[in-house]
Amino acid sequence: MTFGSSLFIEEKSIEISKVGQKPSLRPNETADWLVNVTLALRSSEVIDSPSIVISFPELGINSSELSISSLPADTSEATFVSVNFTIPDEVPERWYPHNLGTPKLYNVTVTLQPSNVSFTTTTGFRTIVLVQQPYPQDEIDSRGITPGDQYHFEVNGKAFYSLGTNIIPFDPFYARMTTEQVRWVIQSAVLSGQNMVS
Repeated sequence: MTFGSSLFIEEKSIEISKVGQKPSLRPNETADWLVNVTLALRSSEVIDSPSIVISFPELGINSSELSISSLPADTSEATFVSVNFTIPDEVPERWYPHNLGTPKLYNVTVTLQPSNVSFTTTTGFRTIVLVQQPYPQDEIDSRGITPGDQYHFEVNGKAFYSLGTNIIPFDPFYARMTTEQVRWVIQSAVLSGQNMVS
């Protein structure tokens, strides 16, 4: 993604989690949301004191100018930059799988200063965790099962029954895939009651 003649965004990542969240552990569901934006940038000229502003227009939320390191005049290698800012837990509506609630999405705009160039994408606010824990002894005794671990998924702190599909590439040549093909497969999954796709 090129902006003007001097700046190129090679990669972009927007991650939303709970403040203090650790991988594979249940997060604090009442903690604020942590929005992380990571970009791989290449610039043909030095950009001193750049910053990033993150905006959620539907929520009326804009971060302050979040400082990033100066960008060198080097197009041979990307410079990775990352910024964080928090949003109070109660502000956004949470995303849920279609059969458990509303899959609410928000536009997020990331603007680089001083060039005032931006891109917009959509994202949702949700937590999802694979919970693994041993079967309780009384359940082992009453059901006559072998001791071991059970597992289930929780979305936004609520356990749910996952129904899903593993999708393989539609075509070995990605250029031949169409939006209509992808839409048909996803809509078919939804209509058959599935709530996960991998």
